[in-house]
Amino acid sequence: MSRRSMHHCMQNIPFVHLPTDICSRYSNLLTAILSLLYILTGSFRALLTFVGMAMWVFYVSTVVGLLILRRREPQLERPYRPTIILPITFVFAGTLVIVRSAMFAPMQSGLLAGLLVLGTVIGRLRGR
Repeated sequence: MSRRSMHHCMQNIPFVHLPTDICSRYSNLLTAILSLLYILTGSFRALLTFVGMAMWVFYVSTVVGLLILRRREPQLERPYRPTIILPITFVFAGTLVIVRSAMFAPMQSGLLAGLLVLGTVIGRLRGR
């Protein structure tokens, strides 16, 4: 199936929104290149470790953001408000998963940290 026909098929699905932003294209390209690099070198385990660690970093960051928002703006209406111990426990457990992954695979964690710092710097520069 060609790219054009795939794009046309995906446009006809009502709940699928295709990325049109240039940042989405670059991030998808980087993900594809890194995935191909890991697959071609034969280290699929390294790919799983890298992706798993990246997912946990964003999961924990999301819950930390929830805690910060809950502290800064307590008057906001929320459809679901768990007790404070649940998100704190999640952040603690998620941080342990990230630290354990970093000890197991320091190369992937260094690459991930570098990409996160680079993304933050580029985001700040583009925001000005």
